[in-house]
Amino acid sequence: MTNEESRRMFAEAMQLFDSKNFSGTLALLDTVEREHPNSRHINFHRALCLVELGRVDEARQCQRRLEGRI
Repeated sequence: MTNEESRRMFAEAMQLFDSKNFSGTLALLDTVEREHPNSRHINFHRALCLVELGRVDEARQCQRRLEGRI
């Protein structure tokens, strides 16, 4: 995946997030995360989606990856 493709997918994920489609957002973010596992932006939005979907333990894992990085 190119950086441009990653940016496009992240932008699409943010549109889904804004429309409260958290499962769709998470699916796209999971795809982009495979290419950019240390991205603060991806982990932050993944955590928000996971909380909205009631997957709090997974959201906490994202939070731990963010600690000291924002």
